[in-house]
Amino acid sequence: MYVVIHRSNSELDPVSFQSHMFAASKDAQVAVLDTYAGDAKAALLLANSTGHWEGTILPFGTAFGVPQGSYQIILSDGSADSKIRARFAAARGESYLVLRTGSRCKVGNSTNSGYPQDLVVYPTTEDDVLDLKSGTCCSFASFVVSALALLSFLF
Repeated sequence: MYVVIHRSNSELDPVSFQSHMFAASKDAQVAVLDTYAGDAKAALLLANSTGHWEGTILPFGTAFGVPQGSYQIILSDGSADSKIRARFAAARGESYLVLRTGSRCKVGNSTNSGYPQDLVVYPTTEDDVLDLKSGTCCSFASFVVSALALLSFLF
């Protein structure tokens, strides 16, 4: 069981919780959660290891099985040039979380820039995270991965 704690979109509730319990399966399983706090719309696309998209959209709030193999997950804002990508190597019998992270904070009448949208695939290694724009991993995403590791250990 995974429990994800994240910033809420509501001004009344500072945090929200999402959870998922995976069923036993011989295939790789993926749960897709949207933890982004803000109004920006996005979709997740599952592409092959070279980044070629073959039409698979990953709806937020769903879980599904994937064959063993190497993939890229693309965070798309609808433009043809989606730069936020994460490598994903699916292994038989393993369970994975894919999170859209970040926030665009609104305090009163002003909007704070918050944290940019990003992707987190857990579990994975930091070497598998691609940010095609800068080639670096966001420190906020690293924090989320560490928190997920702790929560999965506790549960």
